[in-house]
Amino acid sequence: MIIKAGRKEYDLTRDDNIMYNGNCYQIITRLTGNGWDATKPIIAKARAEKLIKEGKLVFSHYSKGTIKTEIYKIAEE
Repeated sequence: MIIKAGRKEYDLTRDDNIMYNGNCYQIITRLTGNGWDATKPIIAKARAEKLIKEGKLVFSHYSKGTIKTEIYKIAEE
């Protein structure tokens, strides 16, 4: 599935994760670069919610730690 995040498009597979921290949806398995050069692509909230409603993104689990974040995966087709 191709998802636009900012000015770039990312081809996501079932192995990729999308995190929702209560503020934004962020692709967390496609971090590019190291250190200061790392990019963290953010998906538009309306687009992510539309994909969830269509069943293309499915809830996987909550992350471990003190901050409760939701992890979503690409639905199998």
